[in-house]
Amino acid sequence: MNIPKKPNDVIFTDEQWLAIHAEGRDILVSAAAGSGKTHVLITRLVEKIVRSVDPVDVDELLVVTFTNAAAAEMRQRLGEALEEKIQTTDNRQLQERLRRQVVLLNKAHISTLHAFCTTVVRQYAYLLDIDPGFRLGSEQEVALMQEEALEEVLERAYSSHAYEAVYDAADRFSHGRDDSKMEELIYSLYDYARVEPNPGEWLRQIPKRYDVKDIQTLKEWSLSEQWFAFVQEQYETVRVAYEAYVSYLRMMDEEGRVVPKKLYTLAQEDDYTIFEQIRLAMQEKEWDAIIRLMPQSIKWSSPRKGKGEDDEVNEKGKELRDDFKKAVNEFVKLFSRSEQQLLRDMEEMYEPIRTLIRIVEDFHHTYERMKEEEGVLDFSDLEHYALQILSTDGHGEHPSEIAELYQEQFAEVLVDEYQDTNILQERIIQLVKKGEEKNGNLFMVGDVKQSIYRFRLEEPNLFLKKMKRFSTDLNDSTTGLVIHLNKNFRSRKEVLDSTNFVFYQVMDERVGEITYDDDAALAYGATYYEEADERAEHTPSCETVIARIRPSDEKNEESKAVFEARWMARRIRQWLKEGKQVRGDDGVMRPMKYRDIAILQRSMSAAPDIAAVFQEEGIPLYVELSKGFFDAVEVKIMLSVLAMIDNPYQDIPLAATLRAPFYRFTNEELARIRLADRNVPFFEALQQYAKETNDLLAERVRHFLQTLSRWRSLARHGSLSNLIWTIFLETKYYEMLGAMPNGKQRQANLRLLHDRAIAYEQTANRGLFRFLRFIERMKEVDEDIGEARYVTEEDNVVQMMTVHGSKGLEYPIVFMSSLHKEFNFRDTQGTYMFDQQYGLATKLIDPIKNIERDTMLTLMTKTKKEREMRAEEMRILYVAMTRAKEQLILLGYATEKEEDQAFAVASRVEEERKLPTSDRSKARSYFDWLLPAISRHTDCPEGPFLDTPFFNQVETMWQLEQLSEDELPELEVKNEASVTEHEKETEWTEKIEARFNYRYPHKEATMQPSKESVSEVNRALTEEVTHPVQPSPLVVSEEQVYPFERPSFVQDQALTAAERGTAIHAVMEHIPWTIEPEESKIATFIDTLVTRQLLTEEERNVIDPKDIQQFLQSPIAEQLRRAQKVYRELPFTYAYQATKESEPQLMQGIIDCFFVDENGKGYVLDFKTDRLKKYGTKEQQIEELYRRYSVQLNLYRQAVERATQLPIGQSLIYSFDFHEVVEVPMRTIGYIEET
Repeated sequence: MNIPKKPNDVIFTDEQWLAIHAEGRDILVSAAAGSGKTHVLITRLVEKIVRSVDPVDVDELLVVTFTNAAAAEMRQRLGEALEEKIQTTDNRQLQERLRRQVVLLNKAHISTLHAFCTTVVRQYAYLLDIDPGFRLGSEQEVALMQEEALEEVLERAYSSHAYEAVYDAADRFSHGRDDSKMEELIYSLYDYARVEPNPGEWLRQIPKRYDVKDIQTLKEWSLSEQWFAFVQEQYETVRVAYEAYVSYLRMMDEEGRVVPKKLYTLAQEDDYTIFEQIRLAMQEKEWDAIIRLMPQSIKWSSPRKGKGEDDEVNEKGKELRDDFKKAVNEFVKLFSRSEQQLLRDMEEMYEPIRTLIRIVEDFHHTYERMKEEEGVLDFSDLEHYALQILSTDGHGEHPSEIAELYQEQFAEVLVDEYQDTNILQERIIQLVKKGEEKNGNLFMVGDVKQSIYRFRLEEPNLFLKKMKRFSTDLNDSTTGLVIHLNKNFRSRKEVLDSTNFVFYQVMDERVGEITYDDDAALAYGATYYEEADERAEHTPSCETVIARIRPSDEKNEESKAVFEARWMARRIRQWLKEGKQVRGDDGVMRPMKYRDIAILQRSMSAAPDIAAVFQEEGIPLYVELSKGFFDAVEVKIMLSVLAMIDNPYQDIPLAATLRAPFYRFTNEELARIRLADRNVPFFEALQQYAKETNDLLAERVRHFLQTLSRWRSLARHGSLSNLIWTIFLETKYYEMLGAMPNGKQRQANLRLLHDRAIAYEQTANRGLFRFLRFIERMKEVDEDIGEARYVTEEDNVVQMMTVHGSKGLEYPIVFMSSLHKEFNFRDTQGTYMFDQQYGLATKLIDPIKNIERDTMLTLMTKTKKEREMRAEEMRILYVAMTRAKEQLILLGYATEKEEDQAFAVASRVEEERKLPTSDRSKARSYFDWLLPAISRHTDCPEGPFLDTPFFNQVETMWQLEQLSEDELPELEVKNEASVTEHEKETEWTEKIEARFNYRYPHKEATMQPSKESVSEVNRALTEEVTHPVQPSPLVVSEEQVYPFERPSFVQDQALTAAERGTAIHAVMEHIPWTIEPEESKIATFIDTLVTRQLLTEEERNVIDPKDIQQFLQSPIAEQLRRAQKVYRELPFTYAYQATKESEPQLMQGIIDCFFVDENGKGYVLDFKTDRLKKYGTKEQQIEELYRRYSVQLNLYRQAVERATQLPIGQSLIYSFDFHEVVEVPMRTIGYIEET
C-alpha cells in the first residue's frame, strides 16, 4: 500500500493521514468520539479528486450517510473544500477540473442508503413490474394501511376452514378479550423479518425450531449446540460466584482478619459439597444423566457470627455467599424438567406458532397488494426492491448485471456511521462494492462504542466481526485494513481521562461486546484548551463530578428527580454568580451561557419534575420530548373541536368545545341548555334552546351553531388543513395561546397539528373522520410524538434531552442525571421475545390449564437479550460521557448500603483493571458500574486502595460529593407569602398599563412605503395633491394611464392622450438620430416599428411624422448627434429620503434620455406630449410644465448625479405640443446628506 509521506506542516495525526490515503483493500476506520472523522472523510474525498495520478470524479463515488442532514452537511462541506482548493491552486488545468467537480456535485451520490435505494428502484422499476412513479408513503399512511390489512387478514383467518387453529393461537397469545396482543405480535414479527435479506425464509425457520415431534434427545434438536453452550455459561456463573466467595474469605484470613468460623466452615464443607456435586454432574454428556447427579431440594445452612469476629468480613462474606446461593438455585432450576419434558413443551407450541406465521405471511401479501393498488412504497420496500434489482436471486447472494454496472461506476463506496447498519443494508452495500475484503473498495467509518440503535434492529456485530477480522498491518494482503482514530479533539484532557478511567474497568467483550483497550481508549488531542487557559483571566475548573445523593431518613418528601433538579439548579446559579467561563468557538474564553449546558437523561419520565424546578429557579430550560404532544391541553381542545365537527352528536367533544377558552360557556350555562330537553342528545338540546329562547345565552348558542354549520360545510368540501387553520383564525385561539405562559410552545404545537393534517392529506387518505381515526390509533398503540420544537441554536436556554437525542452533539457542560434508575428489561420479562438469531422465543402457554412456563428458547433468548441490553446501556453511557467538552457531571441516588456494596465490589480485582465480571454482568443501573469504578480512584478516601500502576498513576480529577437533602439550600425564589396582595396588584397594574399605553415611536415610518416610483413622488409633492380638488368619479383626466388593457367594447374607440404619448415615446426610443429629417423616411421608419410589433396599427395612425421631423430639425437633436454618449429609456433605482428624520426609501424610474455632450457635461431630457394650449400664452404653458414636472426632472437629475458623479448641466423637457425645449429650474428634492 503506497501512502504518501506526510508533510511537516500538516495538522493531521499519523492515523488520520493513513485513513485519508489508504486504499486497495476494504478499510474499516474505528473513529472514537470527537476524533474528526467527518473532516477525514471530506479530505479523503478531496484528495481522490485532486490527485494527479488516477483522479476520481465526484460522481464516481458513493457516499452513504445515516441521516439526510448528515448527507446535506457532507455535500456542503465537500463543495466548500473544492472551492477552497480552486482559490489556493495556481494550476489552471486543476482549477478547471475542480470547477467541473463543483458542477458534478449536484449529481454526486451523497445520500442516505434509503435515498440511494430510491434512485436504483426508480431507474429499474420496469424489472419489478412496479409503477416508476411510486411515492413513499408517510408514517401515517403506512400505519393506516397496515391496520386495514391486518383487519382484513384476521377476518379472513377467523372465517377460514382452519379457524380452530386461529382461535387457539389467539387464546395463547392475546391474554384478553380482544386480539390486541396478537396484533402487536404480528406487527413485530413482520418488522423483524423485514430487516432480513430473505424475510420469508426467516419467518419459515421460526416454527421449524419448535418442530421436535420426531426428536428423541436434545442432541438431535437444531439448536442443541446453542442450548448446551448456554447451560455451560450458566455453570460458569456458579463457578465464578463460588470462587469469589471462597477467595475473599481466604484472603481475609491471610491478612489476619478474624473470619467468622461458621461461615468459613460452610465455604469449605457444605457449600463445597454442593459445588462439587454440580461440577461432577456437568462432566456428564447426557441431559438425564446430569439431572440424576444434580443436587435437588438444596437446604442451605445459615451461618452465625461468633464473638470477636470481624463484622465487615462477616457482612461481605454473607453477601458473596448469597450470590453463590442465587446462582446455584437458578442453575439447578434448569434441570427440573427431563429431556422429554423440555422437548414436549416446545412441541406443544409448534402448531400455534405455525398458524401465527401463516397469518404474518398473509398480512405481508395483503399489505403488499394494498400498497401496489395505491402506488405506494414504505422504507423497507426500497431496500428489498433494491436488493432484488442488484442480485440474481433477489436475496443478495450473487450480484446482478446491474450491480456489476454500479461496481464499475463507483471507484469507492464510503459508509459513514457503519456501526448503525443492519444485515439487509450490509447486503446491499456488498453488492455495489468491488472485490473481496483483501482487494475491495469499501471504506467504512464508525465507532461501535456509539452503537445505540439496536432497538431499531441495527446490528453492531457487523462492525465488531470486521474489526476482529481485519488487520492493522499495511502489508497484510489477506484481509481488510482496520485503522483506529482515538485522538479526541473535542474535550479537555480531564474529561477524557475520567471517561477512560471508567471504561477501562467496566467494558470488555464479555459485558460490553468490545474490549476497551489502548486502541479503543480516548487520546487527548484538543491542545487548544491549554492555550485558551493561558489567555483566560478565569481558567474554568475542569473536573468530572459525581454527586452521590443520599437523602436523609428524616426528610424524604421530594422525589429523587426533584432533588437532582434542585442540585443542578443550585450548581448553575453558583456558576453564573462566580462568572464561570467556557471556551468559545473562536478559541477565546467567554462567560458561560445557559445554552452551553445540556442535561442528558436515559428516558424523559422525570422531565416534568425537573422542568418545574428550573421554572421555579428562573432558569430557562428547553425539554426535547419524544412524547407529550397528545397530552398538551391545546392539542386536546383542537382534537375535541375536530371530533365535534365530524359528529356533533358526541356529547363529550361538544361540551369540551363549548368550554374551550374561545367560547367560555360556564357549567351553569351548559346546565341551562341541558334542561331545554333532558331526553335528547346535547346537540339537539342546543338547537332547541337557540330556537325557543331569546336571551343573551341563546344568542351565543345561535352564533356557535352558525359557525359549526360553516365548519362542517368546509370539512365536507374543503381540505382538512384549511379547516384547521380556519378554526385558528376565526376563534383567535392561536393568538390567544401566544399571550399565555409558554405561549411559543403552545403555538408550535398547533402548527405541528396543522402540519400533520397537511402530511395526512398528501397520502391517499382523505377526510376528517379518517384523520381522527388515525389519531386515535396512534394513542391506542402509544405512538405519541414529541411536542413541537420551537427553540433555535441561538436561544439562550439549558437543553434537556435523551442520550439518543444528543448523539452527534457536543456541549461545554453536560449533566447526566438519574443514573440510579434501573435498566428497562421489560422486553425479556414477557411471554415472548424476538431475536434475529432465534426468531420468536415463546414460553409454553396453556390457556386451559392457565400455565406459562419457560421453554429452552426463552431461557436462551432471555440471557442473550439481557447481555445485549447491558452492552447497549454501556454504550449509551459512553455516548453521554463523551458529549462533554469541558465539564461532565454525573448525578444519581445511592443509599448507604449501595455505596458500601460498591466499595466491596471495587476491592476485588479480576484483572489488572477490570471490575469483577460477575458484578458487571448483573448491573441493573449505571451506578452499578460507576460507583465501584469511581470508588477505586485516589480522590475517593472511603474507597479501597489498589496498589497497581493503573490506579496509582491515573491523572483524572474527580470531585466526589455525598449530599443529603438537608444540605441543599431552599430554592432561591421570591417568597410569595411575603408579598402583599396590594404589592402584587400594583406591580401587575403598572405592567399592564405600560403595555397597553405603549406608542410606537416611529409610527410615521410605518405609513411610508419601502419603494415608490418617481411618478408617485412627483404627484405627492405637487400642489394638486397637496391641496386636492376632488374630481367627479365619472371624469377621467387627460393624463390618466390605464393599468390594464382596456375592455374590448371600447378598444375600437380613439386612443387616449396617454396611449398616444406612449406611442411617441416608443418612436423616440428606437429612431436613429442620424436619420434624414424627411417626412417620408420618418414614416417608413415608423412602419418598420409596426412590422417589428413595437407599435400597433392604431398607434401608428395617431403619430404625425411631422412632429418627429420638427424634433430632428431642432437644436437639441443636433446636440444629441454630437454627444459623446446617449442613453435612452434609462432605468434607475435611487435611495430617496424625504426629510432628515425620515427613513430612506427606494425610488425607481425610467429616464427618457440622458446624454453627455462633447464637453463632458450631462443632460437629462424628457419628452412630453401634454396638450397645453388651453392654459393660455406660451409662458403660461411653460409654467404649467414646471408645475407638473419640476419635481420629476430634478429627481432624475439627482439620481443621475449620484450614479455617474458627473456634473449635470440642465434638466430639459421637449414639448411635442409647441415643439420647443424648456429648461427646468434646478432645486433639491428631499434630503441629501452633505459630503
